Amino acid sequence: MPLILDRRDTLTGPGLHLFIAGVSAYEFLPGSGSGVQAEKTFGLKQLTATAATAWLVWKKLEALDAAKRLRLPLATVHLLLSPSATEVAKHPELEGLTPRCTRRNFSRDAKAWRTCATASNDDATLFYFAGHGVQRRQQDAVLLMDDFGDPDEASLTNCVDVHDLFNGMAPPQDVAASIARRQMYFVDACRMPSGEFQQNEWMRVPSLWDVGLSGVDDRVAPKFYATIPGASAFAVGGEQTLFSFALFEALDRLAATGPKAGEAEQRWRVTAASLRPAVEQALAKVADQHRGEQQFTTDGALDDQPIAFYDKPPDVDVVVTIEPETALPFCELDVLTARNKPHSSLAPIAPHPVKLQLAPGVWGFRARIKENPPQPFEEFFEFVKVELPSFPLVAKVKP
Repeated sequence: MPLILDRRDTLTGPGLHLFIAGVSAYEFLPGSGSGVQAEKTFGLKQLTATAATAWLVWKKLEALDAAKRLRLPLATVHLLLSPSATEVAKHPELEGLTPRCTRRNFSRDAKAWRTCATASNDDATLFYFAGHGVQRRQQDAVLLMDDFGDPDEASLTNCVDVHDLFNGMAPPQDVAASIARRQMYFVDACRMPSGEFQQNEWMRVPSLWDVGLSGVDDRVAPKFYATIPGASAFAVGGEQTLFSFALFEALDRLAATGPKAGEAEQRWRVTAASLRPAVEQALAKVADQHRGEQQFTTDGALDDQPIAFYDKPPDVDVVVTIEPETALPFCELDVLTARNKPHSSLAPIAPHPVKLQLAPGVWGFRARIKENPPQPFEEFFEFVKVELPSFPLVAKVKP
């Protein structure tokens, strides 16, 4: 099948090669309507958000590319989707958009993706999978394709071992051969062990490729896992995964970090290093909103090289709390610029705590006492450095 996007003939420099896959509809899991069911389902069910999540990841990266915010422009895009009826009803464009994410199609596209990535060491790659996943042992991660559980095959035949995928993208032993040295992997899937794995001999996952001896593995290739080993990943049914909500929030704002002094490129940017704490914070927030609990983890080096840029510094969520609350009726809150110039003022202070959005930098905050309070209060006045991803300030107005 043709690539969703192929700009190799028009790019004059290095580019970014995407491989994105999402599975919601599983042919051999209960509820598929196929009439054939896996002998061992591991308790897994049909999904309604993961194929849409993969598509939304592609659309997000496409939008960043159109805005010229990616460090490298998009060069090629491989996309495989197995959407549910729920997702197609919400996003009709998913119907027949790509081949289904079967093991065979995934293997074919993985090889093609690797070939694309061999054009230059200066290229970059990004992999994202959303769907079911299992764990056979600690630190394991197995991705389930949409034909997982075919009763004519062994249970994990139509699956992919993340470590096998990763190892196949290692630099070749031939120093004259090339492959993208900057790679990113996002695994948006459960990593739950199953009792089935303790009742059988080691269940093998067939390799995607013959992995030859690699050369010096000098890749910068972090792996982002939506959940920690032994835990589940969650989604809002019919919408998208919690991890993708957090990732988008991080890319849009929370992961922003300023340029270093003396750098030629002075735009704010998101890096692998800034992405981790931002996703961690956003995931905790979105999981709490949906009454769940999900932790994510990373593997590999997280460096400070830009992934994407911002046109301007994103705003910081600032929360100002006045203590004690009994002073609120007698206070005004002034916000001042770093040059002590008025920015905004709030009186009465309601709702409380006060929620503001301010650009990163130095700001002044003054809780000013109005005339004739029933008891004297000491005003609060301080200049502070407001930094991403958020800034809490407690202004203590002492009696």
